[in-house]
Amino acid sequence: MEVDPVSLEVTDVVTTELQLGGEIYDFTLPLAGRAHAVVSTSSPSWEQFCVAFDWASGNKLENVWKPGGYSVMDVELHEGSGQLFLADRTYASPGVRVFDAVEGDQLTTGPLTASLPPHDLLVVGDQVASVEPQEAHRALSLSVWPNPMREGCSLSFFASAATTARVVIYDASGRVVRTVLDSAVPAGDVALPWDGLDRWGRPAAAGVYFVRVEAGEAEASTKVVLLR
Repeated sequence: MEVDPVSLEVTDVVTTELQLGGEIYDFTLPLAGRAHAVVSTSSPSWEQFCVAFDWASGNKLENVWKPGGYSVMDVELHEGSGQLFLADRTYASPGVRVFDAVEGDQLTTGPLTASLPPHDLLVVGDQVASVEPQEAHRALSLSVWPNPMREGCSLSFFASAATTARVVIYDASGRVVRTVLDSAVPAGDVALPWDGLDRWGRPAAAGVYFVRVEAGEAEASTKVVLLR
């Protein structure tokens, strides 16, 4: 809704939850006629994600970031730089993602990590340094085989240079199940086994798990299904 700041009367309805396809959790003001909102849905699955909509008509334009699950918690616009900031709490790869607010392109190839999964953002200042597609967060090529797995699998990635790597298995609630690797690796292909056991040596329960790899300044994540 548009509200007159003096009279505090509603002057117009900009968009509706029906138009955006879910319950409106947060929104931004428009830039070049394009605004954004965080919306929640409960059917067919519970999700929270970011959409773009036309400020003039209120119609939804596209899904900007929909990683699945109850993931996107906040959206903030920095008008001076034309950048859109999302608080993404995706289990295996949480962080702040940055988009072009007008074109919709993601400017970061991975999340800008924080000490904890972000929930609320505050954009301050008149200028924000340009965010290029980051070498600092460039994607790794990560594979898991076999997938689904029963007794074990191989986790493979390519390190472009000798570096320190960390490979962690998370369960669907984001808890660490097993740290498979946390040490230096040489340049080239790296293959590691995961035997399906947790950090205490117990068989992990059947279900969906997330593998996250950080090698130097590069990172990647993927899912693996464990069958019992």
